Amino acid sequence: MSTTCWFYVSRSLIAPASVEAEIERIVDISRPRNAGLQVSGALAFARDMFTQYLEGPAEAIEQLRGSIEHDPRHADVVTIRTGPADSRHFALWSLAYTGPASYMARAIEKTLLASLHDPRRDVDALLELLTQMAAKG
Repeated sequence: MSTTCWFYVSRSLIAPASVEAEIERIVDISRPRNAGLQVSGALAFARDMFTQYLEGPAEAIEQLRGSIEHDPRHADVVTIRTGPADSRHFALWSLAYTGPASYMARAIEKTLLASLHDPRRDVDALLELLTQMAAKG
């Protein structure tokens, strides 16, 4: 079965006082849903930004993408990579999440700025940080 990925960054609309509880709800709902769809991935939250990498069957990724893009808890969803993936980066996790990752904020901002100027949108460094975060969790 071929694997498709979708990697995006978005701006959180969650009130700061509610972030921890709301992300816990997102993770609690996403883990079984992703597992049922044969999707794996990782989520990071930094300052007021989400970044998420999802991988799995193309139909499942498109289904999740539609749901995520219409989720009122965030805005300004920017795709930084999408398409076929040679292998899975997060095969062991239906959704890896280890809590707020403030050290990723600069990496997310740098990637967003680079993606505006680089049509290839090279996001390997951000993906590596997300992979390291998942491995520590």
